[in-house]
Amino acid sequence: AGHDIEAALAAAERAADRPLIEELLLERAQLARQTNVLARAKADLEHVLEHHRPKSPAIESMLAGVLLDSGEVELALARADSVLERDR
Repeated sequence: AGHDIEAALAAAERAADRPLIEELLLERAQLARQTNVLARAKADLEHVLEHHRPKSPAIESMLAGVLLDSGEVELALARADSVLERDR
């Protein structure tokens, strides 16, 4: 599945298909988290936040979970707090 996602992502990037790029990055991040490749998951989620869905509470929450899984507790809490602050 990983190779298929990579090939699809490369094709989407060549076509500048931003919605598909976002969807594939999120899928790859989810697979990376499930297989404990946390640096990849973190990088993909950060990319989506920076380039596709800035300040998305859903993506921020996913990233906080990855940070928590990787032992970056302080960063995870800070990210979760920022999501909650915006929600008030």
